Amino acid sequence: MKSGSTEERPSGWISEVANKADLDEAEVRELLARLGVRAAPVKAAPARLGLTRVMFSGVKVVEDKPSEFEFDWDGLGPGLWALATDRNLRGKSSVIEVVKWLLRGSAPGNLQEDVRSWIRRARLEFTLSGTGYVVDLNQVDGRCFGTMTRQIDHERFTTIAEFKSEAEFRDTMCSFFTEKLDLGVVTAWREKSGTVVHDWTALSGALAIGTDYSSLLGDTFKDGLASRLLQMYLGLPWVPTLSAARTGIQRLRADEASRQKDIETRQREQQERVTKRREELASKEAELSQMPDPAALRSARADAGAELTAARAKERKLEDALKEAAAEHRLAEAAYHSDRRELVQVQEAGEAEAVFRLLDPDSCPRCETAITDERRKKERRDHECSVCGEHVSADDERDALLAALEQAVKASRAARKKAAGRVRQLEDELKALASTVGQLDARCTDLELQLSGYEKRLALEAEVMMLRGRLQEALSEGSADDDGDPNAREMAVLVAVEKVTTAKVRGLREHLLSAVSNRLVSLAKSFGMPQISAADLKGNANLPITKGGAKTSYSKLTEGEKLRVKVATILAMISVAEEHGVGRHPGLLLVDSPKAQEVTDEDFDHLIAGLEQAVADLPHIQVVVASTPAAALRERIPEANMRCAEGDDYLW
Repeated sequence: MKSGSTEERPSGWISEVANKADLDEAEVRELLARLGVRAAPVKAAPARLGLTRVMFSGVKVVEDKPSEFEFDWDGLGPGLWALATDRNLRGKSSVIEVVKWLLRGSAPGNLQEDVRSWIRRARLEFTLSGTGYVVDLNQVDGRCFGTMTRQIDHERFTTIAEFKSEAEFRDTMCSFFTEKLDLGVVTAWREKSGTVVHDWTALSGALAIGTDYSSLLGDTFKDGLASRLLQMYLGLPWVPTLSAARTGIQRLRADEASRQKDIETRQREQQERVTKRREELASKEAELSQMPDPAALRSARADAGAELTAARAKERKLEDALKEAAAEHRLAEAAYHSDRRELVQVQEAGEAEAVFRLLDPDSCPRCETAITDERRKKERRDHECSVCGEHVSADDERDALLAALEQAVKASRAARKKAAGRVRQLEDELKALASTVGQLDARCTDLELQLSGYEKRLALEAEVMMLRGRLQEALSEGSADDDGDPNAREMAVLVAVEKVTTAKVRGLREHLLSAVSNRLVSLAKSFGMPQISAADLKGNANLPITKGGAKTSYSKLTEGEKLRVKVATILAMISVAEEHGVGRHPGLLLVDSPKAQEVTDEDFDHLIAGLEQAVADLPHIQVVVASTPAAALRERIPEANMRCAEGDDYLW
């Protein structure tokens, strides 16, 4: 693909994207600007980075004893350099970490807190594409500040940035190297945190190899950063464009998934509301159906009132009739007792008279006057008592009187019985009527209570109407169909960008990856791995390898093998970039503690020998190795290129 060709011009690229997305170019331009996706068609040319001096000083505390220290390594340049000690924990790794700190603008995780706190001043001098730069860092009471200067000539420097905090220091170095190395940023999408931006802090991982070899490139395995680093440092055009497009696609897909989840949640909640409204409505309608109609209530109340009025009128009549019957009964009772007394009296008088008649006295019991025969005859003839002269009833008169009195008693008894029966009848009727009156009264009271609850019915009817409205509202909430993905146009553009841009990158990428793979095999052999006969570096930073005639991959190698393959990969990228005039790797490589991970003395010697040959083949690159023992490094590296601490000595 030639620079300046039609297909590489942004206008031609936008036209292809518009055709692929089936949108007009003006809309595509507007969407790309809003999405932050820009054309990056220019191949990167590598800039050369080289350290010339590393210096730091301060006060360290060992066994509670403070002592001043200073480390100053000057005169550095291209080639193979070494920080060597005979024992571990003698400061060599700290030098590497300080260099990384000053290059990145943020302290790496492997820089121990105590070592960092000891440093009061640090200085890094380096050249980039032939221009000299100096980073001066000061630390006072945990606060960092400093400057970055650019060399004008042999003696003059100008300040290009000042920083007064760790954040400003980081921003300064990120801005500087992003611009100078034309790296841009690498974006990724994480489900929980959204868009993640990897700037120079992460991209600088391709300049250093520590003791963690899990990732082929860089020092993190997250977000597919190794593949992004590979494409970025190969210097392929359009890589930032692809990165932005793919991150945008992931973000929109996550947004759509979240939107669909929200829709499902709303639909479920809406269905739950519909079910609840239906249940509430059914309950209130059932309650309303049990309430009688007010018109029927009023009619029933009128009928019951009329019946109650009639019953109470009849009750009053019965009470009056009962009073009359009771009076008649009392009269009949009195008459009966009177007739009965008279009969008894007559009967008793007759019996007494019969007794006295049997006496037939000769004289008056009082005056003893003799009763004459004439008087006895007159008594028999005229019915006058022979003693007192009073009338004496004859037997036939007495019998007639008794018969009359007995008849009177019989009649009065019958009248009394009849009167008593009438009273009982009226009492029974009145009792039954009183029960009826009570029932009617209770009925009227109940109907009045029901009528008094008419307001409740009105309220219930209003509630039913309200619930019907709410049910319709709940039903209408889900009636509108999903209008589709609101970001459909953005997604169409991003997918088109990915397809169109991938097609532009693929040819050059595959050519460069093939060249890097071949060079990687050659370097691996020089590092003491003759059993590796083939490698096929992929665009996603996967590395299938043929080792000893068997298929394997980088992830399945031993730690020592990973170290050498990782170094070989970076050097192969730099070498191929040099041959093709492309790439972004600045040619600086820091290798820390290569003997820490399953590397034999022989393998270590092969690695250093291979690095020696690599820097001979690529005279512009700079490799700094920090390792033990010092003697093993002296055999391959000139003493002028080494800083050593022998025995129990420290580097600083």
